[in-house]
Amino acid sequence: MRRMVCAAIGALVACSSVPGVSAVHQSAIRNPQSAIHSVMILDGESAGPYHRWQVTTPVLKSMLAETGLFSVDVVTAPAARGELAGFHPRFQGHGAVVMNYDVPDERWPPELKSGFERYVDEGGGLVIVHAADNAFPAWKAFNEMIGVGGWRDRNEGAGPRWFVKDGTLAADSAPGPAGSHGTRLPFSLNVRDPNHPITKGLPSAWMHQGDELYASLRGPGRNMTVLATAHSDPANQGTGRDEPQLLVVWNTRPRPCRTTSS
Repeated sequence: MRRMVCAAIGALVACSSVPGVSAVHQSAIRNPQSAIHSVMILDGESAGPYHRWQVTTPVLKSMLAETGLFSVDVVTAPAARGELAGFHPRFQGHGAVVMNYDVPDERWPPELKSGFERYVDEGGGLVIVHAADNAFPAWKAFNEMIGVGGWRDRNEGAGPRWFVKDGTLAADSAPGPAGSHGTRLPFSLNVRDPNHPITKGLPSAWMHQGDELYASLRGPGRNMTVLATAHSDPANQGTGRDEPQLLVVWNTRPRPCRTTSS
């Protein structure tokens, strides 16, 4: 089975809206009528005090639990590298990891990174919330999982900038830093793929409350489908482009073969 990674990257509550919850539902639930499925919210650090994971994690947990489809475990990672050497979260057994977490590359030791890669390769789902797309700029596998990211010194080496032009996904390889946003103003979210299971049935456009509209995001962009965009207004320090705000990435790397007997 291919596994989906969903990134709601444009605004803090974008992943708290219907698309964010649906992303976990569609990617992590094999038989939603049969049982409650386990989801892990991973938090513990962010690049600045303005990304208040201590406040947003309880909101995410409440929204997932209220669906009646999920049991939600919150795992808070230590902030110090030395403590992370003994940090061994049980990714396996969770249908998806919801990442409300933003750290530099050196924070995670190699064995923790390899364990997370194995979890995704074996079918684990991943949902990226807002600034979590800024994490781990030099971790190649992570950047393939999320499709695009910003900040933390990302530049053209991370990949092109991705945006939608005339209804088609486009790339800009010009040099420069990744990641920008204007002041927190309301903006319109526009669905680009109304037939996708995550966005099916949603309005073609809806207003988002005042928040950061992420733009100029760079990354490999492989196996990526943009589900919704927002126009980055030059009058608010924007790019003048339709920027991805909700997207999915399919993990198509080969999974280990398993045999079963009865």
